[in-house]
Amino acid sequence: MEILQNNLQLIRVEKRKSQTQVAHALHISRSTYAMYEMGKRLPDISLLYSMSKYFDVPMEYLYCTDTRRCIEELKLYLKMSSDEKRLLNMYRFLSDYARGRLMERAELLMDEQEMMLNTGESRADLSKAPYRSEGEYDKIIRIY
Repeated sequence: MEILQNNLQLIRVEKRKSQTQVAHALHISRSTYAMYEMGKRLPDISLLYSMSKYFDVPMEYLYCTDTRRCIEELKLYLKMSSDEKRLLNMYRFLSDYARGRLMERAELLMDEQEMMLNTGESRADLSKAPYRSEGEYDKIIRIY
């Protein structure tokens, strides 16, 4: 429980929110939320989910045991674009086989982009790379 209480406080402070703001958003009293941060109460799983959504962090971050690593990962996660977060979340649900296939595809795309840059093609030409059109990415993921 100590891990959760520390991480709730760290994340809340990092997001620059007051206990009152968090409690209001979660539809609980400030004193109830304060008890979670003090380790006197333990939220149920649905409230943990709501907290992760409110703070825009994966639920794993609420129970991260290495506080230093948790803070560093959280800072990186907060800097990610919505597309990067979406890709990371999809990756986590893939099987090991599908993850390997995705990594192979990513490496091929990186090699292709590097070749384009080395041959002097402009950045505008890079936007014409395969799988850039809307919906193509979703078709590739469904295949695997």
